[in-house]
Amino acid sequence: ESNRRRRLGFLRARRDRWARELCVPDWLVPRSLPRDLNGKGSRAGDGWYVVPRPEGKRCIIIAANGTTVSRQQNGTRLHSWKSCLPGGSAAAGAGADKMSILDGVYDEAQQRYWLLDVMCWRGVSMYDCTAEFRFFWLRTNLAEANSIAAAAQAENAQVHARLRKAQQQPEQQSVQQQQQQQQQQPSSKGRGKQKEDLDYTDFSLDSLPYWECDVDGLQQAYYTPLPYIRDGLLLYSKPGFYETGLTPLVLLWKDAGSTRYFTYGATQSIVLEVLSARHHQKRLREEQGDDDQSEEDAPPTSTDAAAGADADAVVEDNKENHSAPGLGLGLGLYTLEGAAPVLSDLAPGAVQEKLRGLQAESGDYVKIQIASCLESDAGDDIDIVLVAPKITQRCSTNRALPDHTSKILFQKDARNGASLGFDALLDAAYETVEAMEEDGTAS
Repeated sequence: ESNRRRRLGFLRARRDRWARELCVPDWLVPRSLPRDLNGKGSRAGDGWYVVPRPEGKRCIIIAANGTTVSRQQNGTRLHSWKSCLPGGSAAAGAGADKMSILDGVYDEAQQRYWLLDVMCWRGVSMYDCTAEFRFFWLRTNLAEANSIAAAAQAENAQVHARLRKAQQQPEQQSVQQQQQQQQQQPSSKGRGKQKEDLDYTDFSLDSLPYWECDVDGLQQAYYTPLPYIRDGLLLYSKPGFYETGLTPLVLLWKDAGSTRYFTYGATQSIVLEVLSARHHQKRLREEQGDDDQSEEDAPPTSTDAAAGADADAVVEDNKENHSAPGLGLGLGLYTLEGAAPVLSDLAPGAVQEKLRGLQAESGDYVKIQIASCLESDAGDDIDIVLVAPKITQRCSTNRALPDHTSKILFQKDARNGASLGFDALLDAAYETVEAMEEDGTAS
């Protein structure tokens, strides 16, 4: 039992170390549809890019000290190889100042990495650069690196061709000729190193197409045939920096025509994180950069809510009772952004008993099956009520992150036929920022 707990602790720590190293896009729901999709003519550089997202395993790619390593969001190492990225091989530069960090998707069928974004290139941090600059930099420099790699591959092939030809020559050569050839040929040790540094054929590294988020660009991203399976569209704010964790600067949109995974299963299931009050407050302080809050600010307890009740009334009643929705003393259930959904129809004691039965601890994730959910507009935030929730299982540590509110609402809308359609995106992209600025309607 102690070994199991230590193992789970290690896996959780590894997951927490890597899960928030990449940006997590907000799902595009009606209330979050930007007004400045089409940035044409913007004097402030507003607007968005649209990128067809490839289907595959999201990962962080780190090239440093002569090796390239890719990791999934849960921290699991995917591959380690020599690449053309700065820092990714001895030939590409192996010094500490040559490190590169990229955001990508691994396409297992093609053994190819599709690169979404760049956070560091040749030791230069790009977290505080705009998406407009990062996209230009990645495509320009990656094309150059791939060109150098292709030239190195050709040179490597020529070296091996000469070696094979030399080995096939007749044995009736003078001793002097053999000695001359041996002097001209690189040593076996040198050949091994040369092959290691120049052979980049393990995995291909390619950038993704992107377009301005105007009507034509959206249609290109949605309809253009691609060398990979499309899994929705990603929208990037052009002036936005690279933010790790959940960010509104990157939006994910899907419909049944742009992905094979529009809805997940016949009934909606969500994943929430189990946290103790102390753990939850600690995480909030870390995210807000505030370490002065008292542990007495931990989420208190609450009563349960009736099924089908009005969301605003349920949330307001919950706040008046200073509650952590749906739970009694002990553990709470939270979304990625730290919100605590109201669990309708589940008594606090029943929730705690179920979590104990699953042996769920603070830091674990649990899957909850729900009939639907209600939302309450609380200004900039959204409070949600989970209708008829049923806690079904504790998730494996392979699960990188819990769900966030926008994903829960998107899935609910998709099942009810109320999600944003492609026509709604086209309508939003029809009006340019320039026109809105002239009319005085730009936000």
